[in-house]
Amino acid sequence: FTDCIEEKEESLASGTFREPDSMVEWKIHLSKSSVKPGEKMELILEANPDKDFHIYKLDPKDKTIENRTHLVLTQKAGVPAYAPIVYKRPTRKDLGVGGIVDFYNGKVTIRVPIEIPDTAIEGETPFEGLLGYQACTSGACDRPRGLSFKGIYQVSKSNPPGDKLPLQTAPS
Repeated sequence: FTDCIEEKEESLASGTFREPDSMVEWKIHLSKSSVKPGEKMELILEANPDKDFHIYKLDPKDKTIENRTHLVLTQKAGVPAYAPIVYKRPTRKDLGVGGIVDFYNGKVTIRVPIEIPDTAIEGETPFEGLLGYQACTSGACDRPRGLSFKGIYQVSKSNPPGDKLPLQTAPS
């Protein structure tokens, strides 16, 4: 059983993820690998779709589950994470059959602010999540896809803030 777990760990990509037949490359990282209690950092997800492809809008408040990008933080060790921020304006398209879709043309970056509490315990802190997405052109769509990501950052009162921390990624 242990061998299976080790093989799974080795199959995780670090920071950059793209399934062989996917139309989107993802880069996922935390803005810091080490933080002090009371500091802030960000989860950063960068989507880079192939030419003529786009991904659907991420909007946690929208109850629509189709034609959306979905993000769930499954392990954050009690650390508050805030609403995702995307500075790129989405494009809105009426499909003509009663459906309206919102999507990001080209490359897009999603930022999730994370606040480390003043009372955070020093040491290694796990961080994990899931991302669901779909890439489309104006005429056709790839199948819906998902990926998981995870990493461990340090909470330390004495260590300086670390460089960005690429998260391990795998199909989900």
